[in-house]
Amino acid sequence: MDKIEDFEGSISNFHFTYLKVMFNERGNMTYSKSDSTEVQRFSYFNELISRVKDEPAHLNTFINFIEFCGKIRCEINNS
Repeated sequence: MDKIEDFEGSISNFHFTYLKVMFNERGNMTYSKSDSTEVQRFSYFNELISRVKDEPAHLNTFINFIEFCGKIRCEINNS
């Protein structure tokens, strides 16, 4: 995901800011670089996977990564 045009910081700062705002809007979630507990939960990961399936163009590089991980998991399970 690219940053919006009027964001003056870097792409990584935009993503960090976006994540913090998204979590703040949910009310009961927080995120900081020193406490990333929320993004480590299976529920967060599963929601992210659902979003990728619903909007594949939005997170197309991430879906490639997930598919790669799935292939690796199959290789590990079959060996």
